[in-house]
Amino acid sequence: MNRPGNLTRVSMEDMNAVIRLRRNSEFARQYLESGVHTRSFPETMLQYSGLSDLTSLRVSLFRLQDFDGESSGDSLRRKIDNWLKGKAIPSSREQLIRICYALEMDLESAQNFIATVGEGGLHYRNPEELTWLYGLREGLPYNRVVELQRLIAGVRIGGEGTTMDVAQEFYRIKTVDEYVQFVSKKAESLGRLHNTAYRHFKRFMAILTGPGDSLNGVVEETYTVRDVVRMYLRMPTQSGKAGGVLASILNRHWPDEVLLSRIMNRQIDVPRKVLTLLFLITDGADDNASDSDDPAELFADRYRRLNLLLDKCGYCQLDPRNAFDWLALYCMYCDEDMEVSERMREVLTENMNLN
Repeated sequence: MNRPGNLTRVSMEDMNAVIRLRRNSEFARQYLESGVHTRSFPETMLQYSGLSDLTSLRVSLFRLQDFDGESSGDSLRRKIDNWLKGKAIPSSREQLIRICYALEMDLESAQNFIATVGEGGLHYRNPEELTWLYGLREGLPYNRVVELQRLIAGVRIGGEGTTMDVAQEFYRIKTVDEYVQFVSKKAESLGRLHNTAYRHFKRFMAILTGPGDSLNGVVEETYTVRDVVRMYLRMPTQSGKAGGVLASILNRHWPDEVLLSRIMNRQIDVPRKVLTLLFLITDGADDNASDSDDPAELFADRYRRLNLLLDKCGYCQLDPRNAFDWLALYCMYCDEDMEVSERMREVLTENMNLN
């Protein structure tokens, strides 16, 4: 996964801008609109493929026409043209996986590519995604991995276990036969939802919905999921020119009552964005959090703790060249007189009600 120690010079510039602009969310909006160095989809493909130019990238992407389930001819040509012109990005995770194979990415590059473009890297406990990981690690052709997917399709998974437990043993597997046996043996530990992320999601939601400490013998009231959305995640009514980068990232899959309820009931997985937002609202609900009065120290502590949480859950760590992550970093940089959730509400209010 991406590590904070691997920030490029451009990423460091974007990180420093968090500090420079911390006092004014309007300046922060302007920086997000015109200053933050967000990577385009073609730039991201070039970065993780190791290719040097768009011509080579186009040639490599045409390998997709030989993949099961992929379009070909003029349809594929138009799709690739739209990607390279920045007019579109793949809408499905399956398409991103095919691109990894077409560009012959190694496992680490593919994980970072999918984490950067999607909601997170390939999940080690998900048997389908684990099989793609195995194919990338062993350098298997895409269509050979499709055949391997069919071999494990009938395995009944239990949904228990942790990513660390599965991943440690996974790296000792060599042959295809060993892999098929491994999936069967670990079936109870495999699942399509992130268990660690869900545990932290429930912990954050319990803090936001449950009663606090009693005061003079009076127990504070409890709150519903709807209350949590209203108090912390309610999107202000847009007016004027509420467009551009910031409005786009705030609107895209912004959590509402329905989404949070579906996550709570384990109908869908915990998106990385939701986990990040709940961390910001609760400041990680960590007893070991820094109690410093220095905003820089508070920021460094939040940065460290959130990256650690994302890493534990199998998600990509914070990247200041990702617009949503930059906004999260901006909200994290505030002194003891302002809570992170208060800074987030300020950003929402000032930038979604533009005149």
